[in-house]
Formats: sequence, C-alpha cells, structure tokens
Amino acid sequence: PVATDLGDVQLAARLHGIARAIGTPLVTRDDGAEDNGVADDGAADDGAEDDLAEGDIALIRRIAFETIGIDPDASRGRLRLRPRLNQLDELHVRSIRFSDGSISLHADRTDDVLSIRVQQDAGSIPITLLLEPFVNDPGPATVDGQPADLTPLAVHDGTILPVQLVLDEERTLTVRVGEIR
Repeated sequence: PVATDLGDVQLAARLHGIARAIGTPLVTRDDGAEDNGVADDGAADDGAEDDLAEGDIALIRRIAFETIGIDPDASRGRLRLRPRLNQLDELHVRSIRFSDGSISLHADRTDDVLSIRVQQDAGSIPITLLLEPFVNDPGPATVDGQPADLTPLAVHDGTILPVQLVLDEERTLTVRVGEIR
C-alpha cells in the first residue's frame, strides 16, 4: 500500500520541488556537477528531466525506507516504522498512507531524550503501528506519559526499541538515549 507508488516517475516529478527544497542534489553528472535539467544553451533538456525524476525516485526511496523505515505488513494489518534520526534533531512526516488511513510522525531529540509522537490523520479504523526507532543505549521509556517496560532488540545494523501502538488517539514514546543511530 505505501510502497506501491514510490517507483512511479510521475510521483517523483510531482515531488521534485520537495527534493529541491531540502537541498539534496538530485542528479550528479559524471564531472561532479549537479544537473538541474537545463541544457547549456538555456533550453530544457528532456533527457535530463527523466534523469532528475529518477534521482527524485532514489531520494524518495531513501527517505521512505532508510530514514523513516516504512514497512507495511498487510497480512497482520499493521504498519511498521523504523525511524533513523542519525544526525537529525527533528523529523516531521505527514500523510503516511496505510489501508484506508494515514498517519503523521513527529520525532525530536533534545540532549539525551528522544520523543516520537504519532497520530492517525485519516481512516475509519485505528491503525496498529509497530514503532521501532533505532537507538543506542536506551534508558527509561514512557508511552503516553506512563512508564513502559520496553525490551531493546539487536538487529543486524543496530538496536531498535519496539513498541506496538493502536492509533485511536495521539501516542507519544519518550526514551532516554545515549546516542541515536
């Protein structure tokens, strides 16, 4: 459901402005310069436009799968998110589609506290979310302000802190962490 349109060139073309707004070079030419889709004589370069769309697709995939960690599990009726904040202090994502609904995620880190808020924006049935942020040295955690006994799991590329949430209202996971990965 969520990943079906990520390979669509038309989607990438519509999201081209987003990619430019976050300042990521979309396509780099062989000489190392960024290709902006305009030929040297000022005319539009149709081949470069296709290359830019493909670059946008790669950027969208990197954001969706590496930064947010979107992994729909339709057979179990739940959505898995494995956000990686790395060097980001804040991440806000809206309209993550799943089934007939969508959710928003807002994560921020202040010193040694990671806070992730998720809420369902649309849909008739509450979405079940398996939230698994990558963390290093997780400490005490709370879910909606209540102490939570969460068990960190070692995975092939780090440590996650899994919690399953039913999004019948806004939910907040707060955890003390050493270093976010």
